[in-house]
Amino acid sequence: MKYSAQKLALALYELNQDSKNKNLVANFLDFCETKNLNYLLPNILKHYQKIIAQNEIQKTVFIKSNYPLSKNIVSKVQTIVGAEKNSETNLSESKGLLGGFIAQYQNKIFDASLKNQLEKLKNKLINNS
Repeated sequence: MKYSAQKLALALYELNQDSKNKNLVANFLDFCETKNLNYLLPNILKHYQKIIAQNEIQKTVFIKSNYPLSKNIVSKVQTIVGAEKNSETNLSESKGLLGGFIAQYQNKIFDASLKNQLEKLKNKLINNS
């Protein structure tokens, strides 16, 4: 069987997520030594770090608003987008927004901006007349 650093890093990450095995890293290193894969360890580490970074970004709620948002509103936005209460939040101001917010979480965009709401209303009025 052919092993790649990327596949081994992904396997290690998934095992680490599912397992509470305290010897997981030691067992993984033993596996690499048994299969003569120690030469892949630097690349496995590089890919493992990339996987962690990507997953951290996916757990972050990105919120754009014209004005600074209170903690209470941020908490409500996290609930709307389906994020956990303790998830990381990245707030940014966008002067192009008249009101409302645009949130992104796990590759989904929630557009609750005033411009988007007015566009939806316009389309609804046009289509229902």
